[in-house]
Amino acid sequence: MRLFSLLFLLLAASTLCAQQKELYYDADWKPCDVSKASFASFIIKTDSGWVMSDYYIANKQIQMKGLFADEACKIRNGVSVWYHVNGYLSSYAYFKNNKKEGACYSYHDNGMMRDSAFYKDGEVTDTYLSWHRNGVMRDSIKRLNDSITVSVSWFENGAPSQAGFFIGGFRHGKWKYFHNNGIIACTENYQYGELLEAAYFDESGKEDRFATGDSTDAVYKDGEKVRQRKMYSKLNWPERYRLENTNVATTVVDVYLNEDGKIIHAQVVVPFHPEFDKSVINAVRGIDNWIPARAKNRRIPFVMRHTVRFKQPD
Repeated sequence: MRLFSLLFLLLAASTLCAQQKELYYDADWKPCDVSKASFASFIIKTDSGWVMSDYYIANKQIQMKGLFADEACKIRNGVSVWYHVNGYLSSYAYFKNNKKEGACYSYHDNGMMRDSAFYKDGEVTDTYLSWHRNGVMRDSIKRLNDSITVSVSWFENGAPSQAGFFIGGFRHGKWKYFHNNGIIACTENYQYGELLEAAYFDESGKEDRFATGDSTDAVYKDGEKVRQRKMYSKLNWPERYRLENTNVATTVVDVYLNEDGKIIHAQVVVPFHPEFDKSVINAVRGIDNWIPARAKNRRIPFVMRHTVRFKQPD
């Protein structure tokens, strides 16, 4: 089942004809044998440089196509385009000697824009904007001049998340952070990146002298071992399928949690096969008992990546 299909060979035929190099990678993007590969990469020499085309083997869709200055394809020099598993555009960028140049964009897997910025020598020149998956503005970072930048962020429900200034790349002056109900969660005063003082408030607006601004990732309430056990107990091996050359199915998914620790979206980023991927998504979404991530004394959204490997029954 993991061998290339005729359809995939036809899809890559134009590349293979002029091919200089053919590489295969596993779900972790580590070099591997074709029988264990999740990605196939083809590199050809052109008049403009080396073109690398990466494909998702599972669905024969292109994952990335980019122009490089070197045969090893380490120095991006020209347009690079990435795609989601479903074929939607993921991001577009132009590079000059491995640094972004000009207008660059990225998109969520539902087609909504994720971020947009204009770059010069790898640095944002004016304004960086980003959006949540539902289209609500997430971040606005604007350079007022060569040294001062203003940053404002919002939650997915449109409520303010944080606001403040950078001077010379360092937080400076008063920064404010909010709970997702619009109430102040934290105020901090900085002097060129050094935190001078901070105050913290609960979701009702009452000052909390025992709170901290520490950041923590989302964690499963019953512990990681319990989460793993529950998730794997929910995985169902598709009855009609039998693997050859391997007995392990690997799917990688990104799981999106909101500020309440609820799963709002799960997205396949490394596919195996639609039936297997569906089983993984159902199993991952069924484990919905999370302690939310926190930062600056408030609950925040969080994205985690799960690599799920399950074995073929005997």
